[in-house]
Amino acid sequence: MRRNVQILLIILLVLLTSGVNASESFSRPVVISATVASVSETEDAVLAEVILDAVVLQLRLEGFEIQTIMGDSWPPDAKEQDFLLKSEYQITGNTISINIRSSASGSKSEESIADGSWSGPLSITLDDEIQKIIHNEIAPFLPRSIEVSRKDTEKAAAAGTAWVVAAIGVSQTESKQEDSTTLNAANRKKPFQFDIGGILTVPLSDTATYARLGYGGQISFGYAIPAGSIFIVPRVVIGGIWLPTEAPIPTDIFVFPFGLDLKISSGSNQPMLPYLHIGGGGSWFMVIPEGSPTQGKIVPYADAGLGIDFRFGPAFGIYADVFFRAMFEGSLILYGIYPGVGTSLRF
Repeated sequence: MRRNVQILLIILLVLLTSGVNASESFSRPVVISATVASVSETEDAVLAEVILDAVVLQLRLEGFEIQTIMGDSWPPDAKEQDFLLKSEYQITGNTISINIRSSASGSKSEESIADGSWSGPLSITLDDEIQKIIHNEIAPFLPRSIEVSRKDTEKAAAAGTAWVVAAIGVSQTESKQEDSTTLNAANRKKPFQFDIGGILTVPLSDTATYARLGYGGQISFGYAIPAGSIFIVPRVVIGGIWLPTEAPIPTDIFVFPFGLDLKISSGSNQPMLPYLHIGGGGSWFMVIPEGSPTQGKIVPYADAGLGIDFRFGPAFGIYADVFFRAMFEGSLILYGIYPGVGTSLRF
């Protein structure tokens, strides 16, 4: 039993190490392709140019590299930029309505990363209103840099790409410190977290002398709060576990935990996000011996663990974690290791 626990811990440690190694890279500026189009069939070339100039100016002030695309060439080749930003306008009398939407380049989904809109009279302050949309509604949700591998950096250097000159002069340590200030845009846009998955129970206390491997599930619901380069996620946690035994009298043990925990996760834009969590609450502990009355009571518990969240998009991911939990039954402490995997949803 202890050997199995050691193997589980080694596997999780390897995954965590892989995530750390993957983040050791250079960074380059984000490239955005921007365009302007009229919602109606009537287009105003002068007005479109004013809108595009205001968008480009503010994006450059925010630290992005910009490509401007006009006409039938939209959308551009996904290999040439990281994000697309489309501005649409409609004129009704003396009123203009503007909507600006950003999305990931090459994404099959139409879901936007960030969007903003404004409606008002045509005036000389139009460019100021557009710049406010970019500054307040668009730029905070886009990363300023993209991490690239050493191999890609060397290719860019051979091609004479401008950004790589500065990147080579920055150590990997400085790059990670700089990138750590960029929070995951998906978590900012989708702060609610819902996780559901299965868990195993590996008894380690006196229960291990007669209890076998247990099975169960767990559900958690939380809200991600940005704090520097991390997210703090308070969560409500509930679950259910079946623990069969090898006692002289066949007995089933059922445990239904319900409590709160605090999850601390990475705020980077990596697809593998490590996290820690600690919590506690109460467990409805039921013992069902064969041929005898069911016995049950609520006992307190505390737990702590770590894991990795593998993100496959802004809304969907798969997590793998392991935690240690102790339940306090009078003077007896029942504890064990709980490895698990599940689905991680963001909205």
